Amino acid sequence: MKAAQLLSLAALAVALSACGSDGNEAEPNPEPAASVHELRYGPHPQQRLVVALPAQAKKGVLVWVHGGGWQAGDPRENYDEFLSPLAKSGYTVVSVGYRLGPGTFPMAEQDVAQALRALLMGGCEACEPSDVWETLRNRLQDGYFAAGGSAGGPTLVWAVNDLARNGTVELPACAAKVVAPVDLRALEGLSPAVVQIVRQHTGGHPEQEALKELSLAHWLSVTPRLRDVNWHVLGVGADALVYSATLQTHVSQLQQQGFDIRWHFEAGTPDFGHGLTATSLQSFLVDTHEQCFTRGRP
Repeated sequence: MKAAQLLSLAALAVALSACGSDGNEAEPNPEPAASVHELRYGPHPQQRLVVALPAQAKKGVLVWVHGGGWQAGDPRENYDEFLSPLAKSGYTVVSVGYRLGPGTFPMAEQDVAQALRALLMGGCEACEPSDVWETLRNRLQDGYFAAGGSAGGPTLVWAVNDLARNGTVELPACAAKVVAPVDLRALEGLSPAVVQIVRQHTGGHPEQEALKELSLAHWLSVTPRLRDVNWHVLGVGADALVYSATLQTHVSQLQQQGFDIRWHFEAGTPDFGHGLTATSLQSFLVDTHEQCFTRGRP
């Protein structure tokens, strides 16, 4: 399932104009609203980031981990499809790629943790040299909001937990799981397609241990530092893969245990993957980012 099949974005019409008269040269085009860079944070070709740096940046960095069932997905495709309008509106955006394919647990998750560390440390030994690392590190001083869509949600949970348990780097102020399971320890309540996707990803590892390591519900109970993050979960009524009723039940259980987690719901559109349009996703990311860095955490 390619990222383009999961989330689509209507084409944006851009009006361009240039003028020149009396033999005078036309005025040069203005600087783009955001410069876009691709950086490698490891030797594998899928270990790469797409970074958008607006000239006039809002507070806080948005880090996105794509979905695709751990088999497909691309950070540049996701940026072009639905993240670029956010960058043009002033949001510093980092779209994270990671190793894909059957049986990539926990390599994919380790990649995302490595990428987050590289961002926070201003680069790494295996990172592609670039001044962009230092620019990002400076902007990250205001904090960051990390979100993962579909399979990117559990992958992000593993990575953030790894940061919380192994080191002192900053955790995200807020983190979001977008149409992504909250508790994989029991596969009941998940669609057969999701069960198959998860088992393909964790193949070769004891299933229950792997499912536990991908579950936010598990790590919140055992990693105290993870509770410093304000967690958000977005469910979609029209989602035929990740059932919103199951998500809401798991979120309610965590709320009753006193964890800082917020439920969001969209009715959705059946014609789109996960029932979520790009416009709805953009609105969710912007609203959650604003809650984290402008209006204050709920």
